[in-house]
Amino acid sequence: MNLSHETGQMAIKVLNPKAEVARAAQALAVNISAAKGLQDVLKTNLGPKGTMKMLVSGAGDVKITKDGNVLLHEMQIQHPTASLIARVATAQDDITGDGTTSNVLIIGELLKQAELYVTEGLHPRILTEGFELAKTRALTLLENLKTHKAQNGVMDRDTLVCVARTSLRTKLHPAMADSLSEVIVDAVAAIKREGLPIDLHMVEIMEMMHKQDCNTKLVRGLVLDHGSRHPDMPKKVTNAYILTLNVSLEYEKTEVNSSFFYKSAEEREKMVVAERKFIEDRVQKIIALKKEVCGDDPTKTFVVINQKGIDPLSLDALARENIIGLRRAKRRNMERITLACGGTAMNSVDDITPDVLGHAGLVYEYVLGEDKFTFVEECKNPQSVTILIKGPNKHTIVQLKDAIHDGLRAVKNAIDDQCVIPGAGAFEVMAHHELMSFCPTVKGRAKLGVKAFAEALLVLPKVLALNAGLDPQNVLVSLQDQYVGQPDVPVGVDLSSGGAMNPTVNGIFDNFCVKREDKFTFVEECKNPQSVTILIKGPNKHTIVQLKDAIHDGLRAVKNAIDDQCVIPGAGAFEVMAHHELMSFCPTVKGRAKLGVKAFAEALLVLPKVLALNAGLDPQNVLVSLQDQYVGQPDVPVGVDLSSGGAMNPTVNGIFDNFCVKRQLLHSCTVIANNLLLVDEIMRAGMSSLKG
Repeated sequence: MNLSHETGQMAIKVLNPKAEVARAAQALAVNISAAKGLQDVLKTNLGPKGTMKMLVSGAGDVKITKDGNVLLHEMQIQHPTASLIARVATAQDDITGDGTTSNVLIIGELLKQAELYVTEGLHPRILTEGFELAKTRALTLLENLKTHKAQNGVMDRDTLVCVARTSLRTKLHPAMADSLSEVIVDAVAAIKREGLPIDLHMVEIMEMMHKQDCNTKLVRGLVLDHGSRHPDMPKKVTNAYILTLNVSLEYEKTEVNSSFFYKSAEEREKMVVAERKFIEDRVQKIIALKKEVCGDDPTKTFVVINQKGIDPLSLDALARENIIGLRRAKRRNMERITLACGGTAMNSVDDITPDVLGHAGLVYEYVLGEDKFTFVEECKNPQSVTILIKGPNKHTIVQLKDAIHDGLRAVKNAIDDQCVIPGAGAFEVMAHHELMSFCPTVKGRAKLGVKAFAEALLVLPKVLALNAGLDPQNVLVSLQDQYVGQPDVPVGVDLSSGGAMNPTVNGIFDNFCVKREDKFTFVEECKNPQSVTILIKGPNKHTIVQLKDAIHDGLRAVKNAIDDQCVIPGAGAFEVMAHHELMSFCPTVKGRAKLGVKAFAEALLVLPKVLALNAGLDPQNVLVSLQDQYVGQPDVPVGVDLSSGGAMNPTVNGIFDNFCVKRQLLHSCTVIANNLLLVDEIMRAGMSSLKG
């Protein structure tokens, strides 16, 4: 038995003694501290002048990067709030390919700004209402700021190069970023097909630890990370016909256990010959196709790329006919080969004709140490290309690969959006000014949330200036003065001089969808006559789980209303009415039971009180206002207006509760309260001595 006595009452605590509980202000302080801590880690990485982070694993592996997405994936974050922010930020990268560091900085700054008001007694709910108003306004401003650079649905190439360069310069040194920008834009332009979404998987990224990073180039074709397996096969051919196969050209064991029985060595030899002939027939069909398309012309050559194996005897037969045979090509390359060279990937040699062949002007093998690479180049209209990354070490190659992924996504986003946003902090400066102008039009204390949101946006130009070794306050004042003087011209940070400049003139553009994406979560309904499916979409797991729980409750609420065939006015209207009527009923009750009726009536008021308290209102003032309104008009339901703190008619505002929920609430709460009041002793017993 474990009892404690406090103020004359018996109490028992069943909480796990090792559990850590943070309530109210303490919980908010923990969350703000985590957000600020993560912000401090990542803010030095932002922008072209950002610094690097060195990550050392437990095994001693070293990784140097300034990519926010890579950092958040590699870091071991134990704090639950920081982990949640990291997942939201990395989800942003998964969706749009960029904006991870900016996401963390803005979340941290929003909470930092909120802390200033919360410590002065402002309820967090008021701030969140202001944040929502500011977010809606900011999205409108974003739509107005976007710059359309497409003509007849085609984005200007120079603009795409600027978008790629803006993205890459935040991750690589300027010379390398400028060189890669052209490569990335050309790669995306090559795989873009009219009327179809851009599939970036059709850009193969091949690594070659060789030479310098400046030797990275675009191959308008395919680079395979293996070569031919026969010494007599040609190492370089031109004017090549490409046959893409997924056919086994080697002896294979059966998928089920099977046996062959023979009486003599002659029978065994016949079986071996028959089995071998099965494979040879396939090889001869390939050779026959080669002779059909090439004839005796020495300028025409033939290449076989097979996803499955080719045994030595088959390789030897192909080599005698001067055919290059590549075996065990990766599955991901099979679709790319046909898109790069044309033709059709075949699953059988029975139906092969000249129509299924692709073509490449040049196919050659490149040997680097023990590694072999096969280049398929000079394709006529390649719809799949390869970016060949070269670098002297693994660190350089990994850094280039991460940057190229982000650059490809940036160019794809610009093409999909058909517009761009001026970068260098131009949107944040404009949005801050417009939100501060919008602030006086907001009623009530929610304007403080709008102001906090506006101030939080300035963290990006501030950090850009700070990372460039400039005075952030001087830079910010310069930008704001410039914008006020010319509000129609976007104003960004010039990281060289610290002054203001026009990002559109200097070719600094951000993706529209990156700025917008972290503010969107949506739900779609897919219907058919017999059933309904609700498809939940969201930027991260946290949002999806939250939506799923809310949808379950909403479905039950609608079902209850249909079953009850009635509803109850909400917003605390029933509790206000019931309190008044029970207090009127109280004098008619005989004896001391009237005290129980009075206690029950007062207990009901906890719901409108807490509604007001959670909205940052004074619960006593709200309650007095509701009761006065109800006494004046007892026939009209009176609920809490959470915006103004006054009284309102919930039926007019469409706020209803379920009848069955209220009925069950009254019944179950009364039963539980009665039972608890009648408990006279609490015992925590161990194992019963009567068992067994």
